[in-house]
Amino acid sequence: MSTRSQGQSTPAGRPGSSRAGQQPYPAPGSSARPGGSRAGQSTYLSPRTIARDKWSRIFGGSAYLEAGPSNRLVLSIRSWVPAEVDFALDRFLQVSGQDPELLRFVELPGLLEGLVDLIRAFLDARVEDRSSSTFGLWVDQAKETTRRRACEAALVLRNLTTDKHNVGVVSKSKKIRPLIADVLEEGALEGGEDTNELRVYLLEVLEVIAEETPLALPGQQARSNKTGAIVPITEAPTSPAFRLFPLLVALTRSADRALVIASFRCLTALSLNDTSDAALALLTYESTEPLPKPLPHPIQTAIELLPIADADLGAVVLDYIYQHTLLPANAVLFCARPDLLQILRLVCTKLHLGAKKETIEVVLPLKGSEAEEWYKTQPPRHKRNIGLSQQRELSAKLEGDEISRLAALAEPARTLNWLRTVFEAAPDAEVTQVALWQAYRSEFEPLVALKITGALLPASDVIKMSSEAFVDALPMVIEQPEKRFVIRGMRIRDRTDMRTVYICRWSGCPAPLGPSSPSTLYWHLHHTHLAASPPPPKCAWSTCTYTSPQTSPSLLTADLTLHARTHIPSYHPPPGYGNPPEPHLDSQGAIPDPPITMQHERYHAQLDENLEVTGLGFLACLVLRNVARTVKVALGNPAGGASVNSLAQGEMSIFEAIEAASEGTEQKDGVVARLEKIDFAEAKSGAEALMGLENKLVRTTVEDHGLGKILGEVLEVVTVCRKAMANREKAEENEVPMEA
Repeated sequence: MSTRSQGQSTPAGRPGSSRAGQQPYPAPGSSARPGGSRAGQSTYLSPRTIARDKWSRIFGGSAYLEAGPSNRLVLSIRSWVPAEVDFALDRFLQVSGQDPELLRFVELPGLLEGLVDLIRAFLDARVEDRSSSTFGLWVDQAKETTRRRACEAALVLRNLTTDKHNVGVVSKSKKIRPLIADVLEEGALEGGEDTNELRVYLLEVLEVIAEETPLALPGQQARSNKTGAIVPITEAPTSPAFRLFPLLVALTRSADRALVIASFRCLTALSLNDTSDAALALLTYESTEPLPKPLPHPIQTAIELLPIADADLGAVVLDYIYQHTLLPANAVLFCARPDLLQILRLVCTKLHLGAKKETIEVVLPLKGSEAEEWYKTQPPRHKRNIGLSQQRELSAKLEGDEISRLAALAEPARTLNWLRTVFEAAPDAEVTQVALWQAYRSEFEPLVALKITGALLPASDVIKMSSEAFVDALPMVIEQPEKRFVIRGMRIRDRTDMRTVYICRWSGCPAPLGPSSPSTLYWHLHHTHLAASPPPPKCAWSTCTYTSPQTSPSLLTADLTLHARTHIPSYHPPPGYGNPPEPHLDSQGAIPDPPITMQHERYHAQLDENLEVTGLGFLACLVLRNVARTVKVALGNPAGGASVNSLAQGEMSIFEAIEAASEGTEQKDGVVARLEKIDFAEAKSGAEALMGLENKLVRTTVEDHGLGKILGEVLEVVTVCRKAMANREKAEENEVPMEA
């Protein structure tokens, strides 16, 4: 007889033990490699086994995680002994937060019921307190302890629901959904703020089991998922199927951000259950008793939340709008909204949120070709490196002699003279700091590239120099109505007609074309207009509004003479700066032009672990695509593309279902029939909104390749809308009016 048969035994679940000695609940994670183990070969340890051994060392024993109805922690949590309950919750929180796969409800019978009982005890305590006269006046330690245990139990339940092995058990439980509905109702009552944490945890549980949670409206009929037949709802009026939807609608208007996000996530997940279509439909919400509720439908709340700059909130709102517009009735009503264009513009603001922006420079050898002439006519969204020979014909700011004079100056004299040449003092005018810096760069950056002049000053120094060039110029920040960085007290000098001759712009000048140089223009101003008797009280140059504070004629003339110099830039360089350096010439003796560069912006959308497009931009594109497909069907075109509802292969997409319903098959009664009889021709008004977004859609398609794959289908619908509108206008033009 062997040693084992004489009474020695090995632990259950280990190699060598007999089946008779094994426990009905094997230790989690214990397994061997296929083919059994041999002498000298190590046993394969699964990740669960490794995690279980780690926690056994932390807790000082393996009994706390052993499977079976006699688990130490399960018995503690169901004992109702305060110290034991806290002991068990503490360890369950630690394990479920890091390794939820170790705690499976099928291996730990009674754990789910124990967690539910702790939450239910908190609800019972609140009901009891509400019936007493001291409710809401004070909170003792016992009440707070009951609330804490309920929140910890809900957190453990939420953590364990994330494991796929526990989802089925929680979904089949008859206690979970009524518990969630009761907690949400309790939170809606007066003083329900202390249930916020509990509600957030249970809403996350509801989100996991939502696809198996049908919703219903009183007296409705629903279509069976399995047979497709219309069947009446047999749920009791107190069933969670009737209670959950109004409670979630109320939470979408909550002041608690976490509850708003959780409620929208639940509504999105609940819409995945086809039998809930009637409850989620906008038309039934507005017309079915006891609805409408005092709160608007969640789609209206979602639209109101679109402008908020919150990435998490924006993601759940866009996801809900996408799921909402997958239902044919909702898609049609959404496209028929009069404010659809404004809504879609808000959706488009999310396209590039979270994306990476890249600026690409493309060199175009356009010299001496027709393409160069075309390129010059394009809007100034591209940057040009302009050579000295091109400066005269492309820029109206400086002339050739001005460029040569300024290029020879050293900083800061170059910037100071440039400011006084290009700008002029104007007390009531302003120039943006960005425009000033860009003008400075456009003038001198090409010269620096050709080594004609020295390096540029920093932007901050150029802006500060404006106060030295003009005494009254002041860089400042304007907060209202929007934040702007400007320089008050100066404006761009009008030099349109000062390229070849210097025209006097004094109002009523008898000989405006007489001057031919800055000095003669200054002499003309002084003797013809300022030295008159009596002298003018204010400057009459073009639109200048300067009024002299002097009253004496002689002082008034002197003051206006000094002011007039701001309208006439000095063209004589100060002594001591020498001549400008000779530019580098090409083989023909001309100044070489650097190549023209174009700057393009390119966006890279967020990608998931499978390198597929994701993020806010992706959700925004899906919403736009739903609208486009609905409009396409409304215009009488067949719905193209695969199902947007991720249906099984062979089933119709929702837009194919819309088209089929429009043919008018059999007559049915009830809510489902109302959904199928929706007049989707109302969605034709959405075509105008799509056409209003055409430029934005084209630009996004070019700039973002990932989103362009989705928006390409939207642009195809826009093309269809354009053709339909052209055909309608042509038909109206050819229509012959009837005789009276």
